[in-house]
Amino acid sequence: TPADITGTLTIKGNTPEAVFEWRGKAFNFGCDMVFEDITIRTSFDNPYINAHFNSVTFADTFKTATVDDGKDITFVGGYYAQADQTLIDTTATKLYDTVASISSDKDVTFNFNGGSFAYVMLLNRRYDAKAPMGTYAGNMTVNFDGVTFSGVSAEATVRSGAMTMTYLTGNMTVNFTDVVFAEGQSYPYFYCISRTGTLATGITNDSALNTGSLVINAPASLLDGTIIPNQRTDKTDAQYTTIKKFSRVYTNIDGDIDEDGAVTNADMTLAVRYLSGFSVTGAKFSADVNRDGKINNRDAIAIVAKLVADAQ
Repeated sequence: TPADITGTLTIKGNTPEAVFEWRGKAFNFGCDMVFEDITIRTSFDNPYINAHFNSVTFADTFKTATVDDGKDITFVGGYYAQADQTLIDTTATKLYDTVASISSDKDVTFNFNGGSFAYVMLLNRRYDAKAPMGTYAGNMTVNFDGVTFSGVSAEATVRSGAMTMTYLTGNMTVNFTDVVFAEGQSYPYFYCISRTGTLATGITNDSALNTGSLVINAPASLLDGTIIPNQRTDKTDAQYTTIKKFSRVYTNIDGDIDEDGAVTNADMTLAVRYLSGFSVTGAKFSADVNRDGKINNRDAIAIVAKLVADAQ
């Protein structure tokens, strides 16, 4: 079973032009995966990669492609949940899922350092109204650093998001460093909390079950209408109102180390103390202003420059 597989499978091309093509709509992972020096493609319209809560690294030498006018790949961190068999004809041959089969407490890391994806859904994707709501109880870290969200998909209802169609009792941290939202798409957004989807009789959405935490670390350039806390907050039906009560969402600003929503002298003080060897409490991701993976004098100078610019 997938739970028994603890190793990592690396798919690596022998040359930079190497292509890995799969013959099917879905590419389901049964273990941790690494893709290097490879282009993956499929001729199927609206293809999916379903990680099944296994860690995945798409290296900076990873590329995606489609053939025969296919659509870009949509990434699902969890499962593409099918209907619950108890809600359908028990003689049906259609695939089905249970709450247990689409839930996980595994700690995972997703590194998106290359490739272009139509959309990225970090937890589950419910196939239809009769699909159950799973629970994610592990610790998830996601790094977007060199990836493109193209929005080229045959499914009009798919959206990119962190907490997607799944209860969250664990912890999610999503770091945006280098992300391109392609122009011309209908939904060039990333929703911190997405909708649950249509709920059939027998499938409920209880916001009290969301006891985990979701942290979004992002540069200020993505805060102007690109990263959105909740999807369609104007909706009043059950599939939206219960999910949007979950409010543990934080979006950090470059240089805002104390996370008070602005870059101030207090952040400069924290940066100096940190560089002087003192222990400080704050968002280290925000302290790395120039996003070079280090916190040093250059970041302190960048904070000073921002303070001066704001004062003018």
